This record gives sequence, structure tokens and C-alpha cells, in this order.
Amino acid sequence: MSNDKNVLYIGIAIVLGAIVLVNGGLDISVNDNDKGNLITGMAVEEPFCSSPYIEYQQGSCCLDADLNGICDDDESVIVEDVVEETVVEEVVEESMETCPYECEGDLVCRPIYSNNKIVRWACSL
Repeated sequence: MSNDKNVLYIGIAIVLGAIVLVNGGLDISVNDNDKGNLITGMAVEEPFCSSPYIEYQQGSCCLDADLNGICDDDESVIVEDVVEETVVEEVVEESMETCPYECEGDLVCRPIYSNNKIVRWACSL
């Protein structure tokens, strides 16, 4: 009978071993508080350059003041030309059919045109 128990125990051990192998190993749950103490096998590298500098190639740093991951020397400088428009308003009176001035001497009152419209009057020869 003890021989039967040994076979039973060995059978149970084989079945449990097969389950562990199929599932990929044992899952040991860890509290979030304990995760900082786990050894993961990955080495943590200290950054070579201190902020605001970044390492653009192994062992070389460059300034990245705007923290966009691009060396400031490599960013193209965009200069926009500001063009100011001067708007000249023309004051055109609707009732400019006749000269509003009295010209002196030999001067004659004549219309001044802009875009085929009278914009003002002037005394001239």
C-alpha cells in the first residue's frame, strides 16, 4: 500500500509540474509597496547630460532649452518679416460737382482725380 501512495504522490507532483511548465512558471504577486525592492535584472543608467542639455550621440551633449528633444543648434531659426500696411483713406464728398474755392488772380479751380473720381479741387494755372 505504501507503494501505491508513493505512486500517487509522484503522479500528483508530475501533474503539478506539468501545470507549472504549461503556464510559464509561478506567478508571485507583489504589493505595490514592495515593487521598489525587486531586482529586475535591468541596469539603470544615469543620464550623461544634465537638463537642459541632452545627449545627441554617445558621450556628447547639446543645449535643448525648449525641451523638445532637438538640439537648439540644429533647429532652424524662423524669422518672419512683418509687413505693415499703410491704409490711406480717401475722403470723397458726394457733392464735389463744383469747385468749393474761389481762386485768386489767373488761377483756375480744377478737379483732382483718383480712380476716375474727383477727390478734391485745387487752384492752378
